[in-house]
Amino acid sequence: MPDKFYAELGSNIRQRRDAIGMTQLTLAAKAGVKRTSIANMERGAQAILVHQLLNIAEALKVSAASLTPKNLQRPRPDPEVEFSDDVQQLLERLETTNRSSRP
Repeated sequence: MPDKFYAELGSNIRQRRDAIGMTQLTLAAKAGVKRTSIANMERGAQAILVHQLLNIAEALKVSAASLTPKNLQRPRPDPEVEFSDDVQQLLERLETTNRSSRP
């Protein structure tokens, strides 16, 4: 199942592309990626690298910010990934620090 962040980002890209009458093939050529990547991105099945998002936004003649989901929750790492104890402790400290620094 696609991550909600990427699914919404892809949907926003598809909506803008459709609104200006651009094909996936044309967008792919202008953004420097393969058409299948555009299809996967639009479905939320493929993560989009920052430089790809910037290229896509430029090709669609919009800002990258206008394509990003309004609910900017960051994608979470796979819960099945196991970290060493040291890394896990560091991540927990960072989470605690981030929570305590929020207003």
